[in-house]
Amino acid sequence: MSYNVVGISAFYHDSACCIISDGVLKAAVQEERFSRRKNDPDLPRKAFLYCLKAAGITMADIDCIAYYEDPLKKAARQLWSGNHNVTMESATRMDPTYPERTIREQFGYDGRIKIFDHHQSHAASSFFFSGFDEAAILTVDGVGEWATTTYGKGKGRKIEIFEEVSFPNSIGLFYSTITSYMGFQINSGEYKVMGLAPYGQPKYVDKLYEMIRLKDKGQYELNLKYYDFLRGEKMYSDEIESLFKLKARVKESEIDQIHKDIARSLQVVLEELLINKAMYLHSITGSINLCMAGGVALNCVANEKVLQKSPFQKLFVQPAANDAGCALGAAALAYNEGTDSGAVQPLQHVYLGPDYSASEARTILDATSLKYSDYSHRTDEMMDAAVDKLVYGKVIR
Repeated sequence: MSYNVVGISAFYHDSACCIISDGVLKAAVQEERFSRRKNDPDLPRKAFLYCLKAAGITMADIDCIAYYEDPLKKAARQLWSGNHNVTMESATRMDPTYPERTIREQFGYDGRIKIFDHHQSHAASSFFFSGFDEAAILTVDGVGEWATTTYGKGKGRKIEIFEEVSFPNSIGLFYSTITSYMGFQINSGEYKVMGLAPYGQPKYVDKLYEMIRLKDKGQYELNLKYYDFLRGEKMYSDEIESLFKLKARVKESEIDQIHKDIARSLQVVLEELLINKAMYLHSITGSINLCMAGGVALNCVANEKVLQKSPFQKLFVQPAANDAGCALGAAALAYNEGTDSGAVQPLQHVYLGPDYSASEARTILDATSLKYSDYSHRTDEMMDAAVDKLVYGKVIR
């Protein structure tokens, strides 16, 4: 008889759902793919129904639902930080019983629900799908419950996290603060800052190191005079404008060379921070394998530098390194705890969401006024047309 675990991340951003059945990841998808709402944070209802269908099971076949973070610990941190922007909706979601109650009410589920720490889910989302028998594990993001960076090791079906950096010290919040100062949306605009970096020069590295200081072992510390995220009104304080002698960029306004230079400097500092902490992690674990997850691990340029400039020889980064991937990690943890029938299988591909046939695409296009070319059963012609567009610098769509 199959053992089926559903993993869920929800109620902050990047809501997602997955199903592991007998150690195989059968389906995984973000709610935004159905709702068309970017970074949709709500309970992944449609993603849940899709996963059930893709796995060929019903609600009665679910042995466990795994949730990606501890609501009680998270609420404690939110209350401690004294956020000034608490609304009726956010206060409701701060109730530690809200996630489980909502899952049960909206899914009609009365079975077992297991809750795992946020960074434990991140770590599991990488290691258990990596194919490594053992590995060092580095997770880096904005913040989970309290942890913002963790150092661990995995072997077989077990993960041990042996050190963490706690809120408010956070590499992810450091990066997001500069993202906000540069006029981009946090939790979604960081990739734009990474994309700006190659167009600048690292002129502001020293100034950025005034905002974050390396400490011994796996630790580092933010200089909080440059930040305002504790109050929740904005990410940065006015001190940052004095530091760079530059007013914060207004969203959608002109991007000047100084913004590109700050982006490049930020990229350099991020790489140096991650390399430093990877070196420390290797000194503790001695492993040649490194697994990474957390939103900061979406910085693929920095990941490459970590592999090049640390003693690690192999690197696996969870493709959904952000909170969406935590659904996979929580499900894997619950699966390993719930059955001895075999390990979670390594990730073979990332095509785990819905697909659409040519006829379905054609039906949708025919209902619009869009002009399109139909290359069904004409692969060679399609390739030639795509090459022609690329040669002339056009966009393939």
